[in-house]
Amino acid sequence: MVNRKILKITEDGLEEYADLHGFATGDANDLVVDTDGRIYVGNIGYDLFGGEDPAPADLLLVETDRSVRVAAKGLDMPNGVVIKDGGRALVIAETWSNRLTLFDRSIDDGRLSNPRVYADLGERAPDGICLDQQGGIWVSCFNTGEFIRVIEGGQITDRVTCPGKRAVACQLGGADGRTLFCCTFAGEIDEIYNRKRAGAIEVVRVEVPGSDFVAAA
Repeated sequence: MVNRKILKITEDGLEEYADLHGFATGDANDLVVDTDGRIYVGNIGYDLFGGEDPAPADLLLVETDRSVRVAAKGLDMPNGVVIKDGGRALVIAETWSNRLTLFDRSIDDGRLSNPRVYADLGERAPDGICLDQQGGIWVSCFNTGEFIRVIEGGQITDRVTCPGKRAVACQLGGADGRTLFCCTFAGEIDEIYNRKRAGAIEVVRVEVPGSDFVAAA
């Protein structure tokens, strides 16, 4: 995150896969990998913990040859990101705009176009997100301490609260794909920088399995 590099886990340990310096204007953030191996990765856009004023950031695309380019400019802290609709769409959380933004996506070269609002989240600041098999998106709402499932247009279909904690990230998994793994933090943003040990992974059962789940034959 702070070194602005993407690392790959190999049998021999960690390998530097891509260096985002010169592209990322803040600490690296969430990422998603498409079926061809392209990586979309966000960044904070400014020195969040150093007291800088918020600034727009670009969503970056790391090609399969490990070259880096800008996929989308001027986002409001590009954060959690998913690819959906058979690879033809990408949804990203813009944390400080309290919304999910939808792009059309080219399967051929990964280019993004036609940005529009997928879901206006009102007072909720989205952090990590994940996708289920019905196209619903689970959203970690950092400032309100809840995990919500939304569909296009912003309708909330499900809600999980974590009182007294921050909702940081989420992912669907488990034996049947119906376990929502929830990353929480019992503290404030500045305490993350100070390395307060208050993180946890909590689980809750949900109805719709994750988009990557395939039942055993």
